[in-house]
Amino acid sequence: RAGERLAKHRLLVRPARSTVSPFCTELTGLTQAEVDGGLSFAEACRTLAAEHRTGLLPWASWGDYDRNQFTRQCRATGTEYPFGQSHTNAKVAF
Repeated sequence: RAGERLAKHRLLVRPARSTVSPFCTELTGLTQAEVDGGLSFAEACRTLAAEHRTGLLPWASWGDYDRNQFTRQCRATGTEYPFGQSHTNAKVAF
């Protein structure tokens, strides 16, 4: 089904060094209580890899920020990078 969303899934990651500000709550609707119940970064990466086969599939993000940040965060926390090497910068592609 071209152009149709087939599923929606989200993972909340519990911040390790910050709290949710009132501005962030206003912007996203997320509260501190919600993120307190979230996954650790490592748990979220393992869930992405296991449930969505992210290591086997190409992925895209708007710009390179997300790819670079995942790489840095994985390195800093000793977490296995959950994505494959095939990444598309959608900002450049479109």
